[in-house]
Amino acid sequence: MLQSNKGVFTSFGMKDSALRLGMRWFIGSLTVFLLASVLAIIIIRLQVTQWPVLPPIPQTLWWSTGVLLLSTLALQKVRKEWNPLWIWLAILFGVLFLGLQILAAVQWQQDLDAIGYTDEVVAIARMALYVLIFLHGVHVIGGLFPLGFVTTKRGYEKYESIVPLLVTYWHFIFCIWIVFFITILFLR
Repeated sequence: MLQSNKGVFTSFGMKDSALRLGMRWFIGSLTVFLLASVLAIIIIRLQVTQWPVLPPIPQTLWWSTGVLLLSTLALQKVRKEWNPLWIWLAILFGVLFLGLQILAAVQWQQDLDAIGYTDEVVAIARMALYVLIFLHGVHVIGGLFPLGFVTTKRGYEKYESIVPLLVTYWHFIFCIWIVFFITILFLR
């Protein structure tokens, strides 16, 4: 009969190393997936010879980029010392970012409808924007849940080992958004 149910990583140092390795693999696989999506969109865009003049990028995309930067900066403060204010600000800015993304998608839809294009080129542009916003939004939502776990002192003490990983993930989310935003600008 087995005497203990201990896992492979029994010491804190080993567990911490496993968490960091897991986050590296997770971010690496997400990078490949998200950049493959960008590459596919760019290839489709380059194959279209008659690209129409599209409306300007909604201003809310610029605002959402700034809001996500503020969220990232708030979490950088948490990395140095725990303060629930910075975590709540990061969560608030993350939710605001998602709201601005939805607003930008609606504005883009209205602008494209106002132009009156109905061909597949506009459908490709519309699809590309929605795919990028949706993919990124899902990963932002996925980062907000663990942030919610560390908003209290008790939660922070319980999950303290993952806080640096959350900050790293949030920096990754910001960097990926910059790549997506540049891609959206390129689609125009």
